[in-house]
Amino acid sequence: MIIKNKNWIYLSTFILLVLSCFGSFWMIQSTDKKLREDLLFHVGLINVSMDLNRVVSSDTIIFNPLKIKNIGLDKKFEDVLKQYPECKYIYLLGRNPDKKVFFLLDIGNRNDNAYFKENYNDASPELIQLFDTGSSFTEGPLRDDWGTWVSALIPLRNPESGQVVAVLGMDIDARSWNWKIASTAAIPVGALLFVVVIIFLYIINFRLKSEKARRQSEERFHELFDNASIGLYRTTPGGEILLANPALIAMLNFPSFEELAKRDLKNSGFESMGSRQHFLQLMEQDGEVKEFESVWIRNDGTQLIVKENAKAIRNSNGEVLYFEGTIEDITEKRKIEEALIASEKENKAMIEANPDLIFRVKRNGIITGYHAHKKELLFQPPENFLGKNISEVLPPNVAILAKEAIERAFQLKELVSFEYQLLVGDQLLDYEDRVIPISEDESYSFVRDVTLMKQKEQQLVEMNQQLAELVATKDKFFSIIAHDLKSPFNGILGFSHIIAQQIEEKDYTSIAFYAENIIKASERTLSLLSNLLEWARSQTGTVEYKPAKLNLSEEVNNTIELYSDNASQKSITIKNNLPDKVLVIADKAMIKTILRNLINNAIKYTNISGEVNIWSEQKGRESIISIKDNGIGISEKNIQKLFRIDGKHSTLGTMNEYGTGLGLILCNEFIRKHGGKIWVESKLGVGSSVYFSLPIAQQ
Repeated sequence: MIIKNKNWIYLSTFILLVLSCFGSFWMIQSTDKKLREDLLFHVGLINVSMDLNRVVSSDTIIFNPLKIKNIGLDKKFEDVLKQYPECKYIYLLGRNPDKKVFFLLDIGNRNDNAYFKENYNDASPELIQLFDTGSSFTEGPLRDDWGTWVSALIPLRNPESGQVVAVLGMDIDARSWNWKIASTAAIPVGALLFVVVIIFLYIINFRLKSEKARRQSEERFHELFDNASIGLYRTTPGGEILLANPALIAMLNFPSFEELAKRDLKNSGFESMGSRQHFLQLMEQDGEVKEFESVWIRNDGTQLIVKENAKAIRNSNGEVLYFEGTIEDITEKRKIEEALIASEKENKAMIEANPDLIFRVKRNGIITGYHAHKKELLFQPPENFLGKNISEVLPPNVAILAKEAIERAFQLKELVSFEYQLLVGDQLLDYEDRVIPISEDESYSFVRDVTLMKQKEQQLVEMNQQLAELVATKDKFFSIIAHDLKSPFNGILGFSHIIAQQIEEKDYTSIAFYAENIIKASERTLSLLSNLLEWARSQTGTVEYKPAKLNLSEEVNNTIELYSDNASQKSITIKNNLPDKVLVIADKAMIKTILRNLINNAIKYTNISGEVNIWSEQKGRESIISIKDNGIGISEKNIQKLFRIDGKHSTLGTMNEYGTGLGLILCNEFIRKHGGKIWVESKLGVGSSVYFSLPIAQQ
C-alpha cells in the first residue's frame, strides 16, 4: 500500500511539473509575441512621426542617399536611438530594379552612420518579399558580423500609388530581448511553480491523512465485524467466501471459518439454487439487494430461513470486486407468521363481516339467508329476495357481476370482491361486495355501502389534480425565475471579463461604462432575489402574520418619502389624498412591502412630469385604497398575467427601469393574508389604477 501511495505521489508530481513546464513555455511564447507586437507598433510610430512615407516617395531620394542626408534624416534617426535605448540600429532599405536590397541609411555602431548603396546580401527571403507583399513582420534572433538581433521591419509606401518604395527597420540586441522576456515571464512562472509546490505538499498531507483514516476505519470495521449479532460476509461474485463473522459461522453450524470457506456458494448451500440465481440477477441489475428472503442449508443439513441485504463493491473501472452483506435468521419469525396466517384464515369470515350487510348465497346464485345489524341497510324487504336467484333480485348487469364473482371465489377458494352501483329510491349508491366460500356449495357475501368513501376518493383525486397543477405552475414559475437570474449574471460575467481584459491591455477608457453596467445588473438581481425571498417565505409559512391597528396614512407618507428621490429624478408629483387617520387592521411589515412595491411601480411607469395620486374609500367593513398614475398603462391581456406566478409579467419603465415581475405577486399573497383582494384597472397610454382592500379598525 505504501509503494502504491509513493507511486501515486510521484506520478502526480511528474504531471504537475509537466503542466508547469507547458505553462512556462506558453508564458514565454505569449510574452515574446507581445514584445514583437510592441516593437512593430513603435516602428510604426516612428514612421508616422517622421512622415517617412512621404519622404521616401520620390525616386530621386530612393537612389540618392546624400539627398537623405540633406533633409536631416540621420539626425532624426539618432534622436530615435536616444529615445529607445534598447534599440541599437535603425535603418532604411531600398530595392534596385534588379530586386537587390540595399541600405539607404544605417544609423548605429554598425556602419558609423553611413550613407551608402551597398547591397544587403544577408537579407532574408521574407525581407525581399516585403517589397511585394507589404506586410510588416519581425524576425530573429539572427546573427551577423555585428551580433545577434531581433529586427522589426515595416513597408514605406508611396502615398499616391500605394507601392512599397522602401523599408524601415529597427534592430534590438537579442540579449536585451531575451532578458526582457525572462523578466516579464518570471513572476507568473514563479507563481505557477509555487502553486505546484503547494499542491504537491497538499497531496502528500492528504494521502497521509487518508491512510490514517483508512487504518482507523479498518480497526472499527473489524471490531464491529467480530462482535455483530447478525451474520456478516464477503464473497466473490463466483461464490467464494472471503470473510464471515463469528455470528454467521455459528448460524450455519460450522466449527470454524476455514470449514465454512470450503463451501462453494455457486453450486451449493441453498434449498433452491433458483433463489441464488435470482439474487445474482438482482445484484447485476441494481448493484444491491434489500430484504431478500431465501432458504440456506446449515452444515447439519437443516434449513435456515434468512433475510439478506447485500451490496456489490466495485473498483474504479466499475468491475465488481466482491459482495458484502448481512444475514438475519428469520426461521422462528416465519413459523410464527405461518401460524398467524392459518389462524387468520379460520377467522376471516367473522373479521371481514362486521358491520356489513351479509348474505348467504349458494354457488348457483340462490339467496338462502341474510344478516343486517341495521334494517336500514336492506334495499329491499327480505321476502323480495330470500329463496330467489340473484338474477331475479338485482339488475341484469349487477347480477352478472355477482355470479362471476361467486364462481371465481369457489374456483380460487379465496375472497373475491367487486363493485357496482345500485339505484335505491332516488339515489344512485356505490356498493362493494366481497364473496368468500364457506363450504363446497355456499358462500358469504359481505355488502358495504361505499358511496361516501367514493365521494371522498373523488375529492382526493380532484385535490391531487389541483396540487399537481399547482406544482406544475410553480415549476414553470421557477424556470422563469432561473432564466431571469441567469441573464444578469451572464451580463455581469461578460462585463467582468471585458474589464479584466482591458486592465491587462492597459486600456482604461471604457472601464467605468462596464462597471456601471455591472452595478445596474447587480441591483436588478438583488431586487429580484429580495422579492423572491419574501415570496418564498410567504409560501413556506415562515412570514408571521401579526395584525394590529395602524394608521395607513402615516405608512403612505413614509413610503412617499422613501421614494422621493426616484420621483424627483422624473419630476413626478406624488399626492397622498388619504385623511389624516385611516385606521386599518394589518401587519405593519407586510403593509410596508405592499406600499413600497405599488408606489415604486407607479413611479416606474409614469412619464416625466407625471402625477401619482393615492386615495382611500370606506366600503362597509373595508377600506379600499387606490394608487393611480397617468403613465403608460397596461393592456387587458397583460393585466391577466400580473398576479399569476406562471405568467410572470414585467416591462421596462418610462426611463428603462427594470422590474422583477414578482412585486404584484407578493402583494397579492400579503393582501390575501389580510382577507382582502387586489385588482388593476388600466388603459394603454392613459395610466393605471391599482386597488386593494383592508379590514378597517374601530375608532
